[in-house]
Amino acid sequence: MVMCSIHDDPTIARRELAQQIAFYSSVKSYETVLDVNGFAREGQLIREAFAQRDFPAMFDAVSDKMIDTMGVAGTASQVRDGLKRYEGILDHIMLYSPSIGINPERVQENLHSLIRECPPRRSSRARQPLISLVADFGRRHRVHEDVGAAPGADQTINLPVNGSLPD
Repeated sequence: MVMCSIHDDPTIARRELAQQIAFYSSVKSYETVLDVNGFAREGQLIREAFAQRDFPAMFDAVSDKMIDTMGVAGTASQVRDGLKRYEGILDHIMLYSPSIGINPERVQENLHSLIRECPPRRSSRARQPLISLVADFGRRHRVHEDVGAAPGADQTINLPVNGSLPD
């Protein structure tokens, strides 16, 4: 799964991704993943801020290197270029739209952008490649409500490259 955010303003896209990374990094079970990737200090700062319910400090503790390592964010062109690093490594890329502290309309906008701007290349092994998108609108995680995300349902949407979102 690759967390992705597309926005005309790359600073906004990166902030959205930082918010999602901070949320995942706030739990102790991610400590090993962060340590192995050189993000022990950031993880510690995120968990300390989470303990104080200081969500802006959590988000600010996510470094640029974390964003660039753990996901892809920026303009459509930047995200398409960033996803190329997974070609030949992953057979199927599942794109995940950030949702922490982001209103549902913006999450939906990002999902549409990912479908429109980042269709996978046709694989010789697959007759019709799929793009998978995952949206988590906050039903399971209390922190979603605390930072302003609307409650909703988790969903995975598998679409043909030339498909469209269901109503």
